[in-house]
Amino acid sequence: YLTDGPGLTSVLPGLGVARCASRPLGGVSAGNGPGWPTHDTRHMNEYNGHPSWAHWNASLWVNNDEELYRLCRDLSPDAVGAQALIEVLPETPDGATLTVALAVYAIQSTQEDE
Repeated sequence: YLTDGPGLTSVLPGLGVARCASRPLGGVSAGNGPGWPTHDTRHMNEYNGHPSWAHWNASLWVNNDEELYRLCRDLSPDAVGAQALIEVLPETPDGATLTVALAVYAIQSTQEDE
């Protein structure tokens, strides 16, 4: 886990990379030397059950913001609906640019229980 104490050496914004001295977060270790593994979770084959970090991130934001969630529930999960979502949310607050594919995935994630 990451801490804000001396165990955390850096978090690189926009890269999804963190160095920690405690137990691994999971993901790929780039081997930054003994005791300082680097975990880059954005390039994993799967992330929290989603195809990638970007898919997870887009789904996370639209499913946890009530206005975005309601919008996505009303959109069609196709290129037209994706463009409508991209106009409202071109980039997540975490810096992930919404592509048409990511937007379609995010829209579908709000409609899974239908």
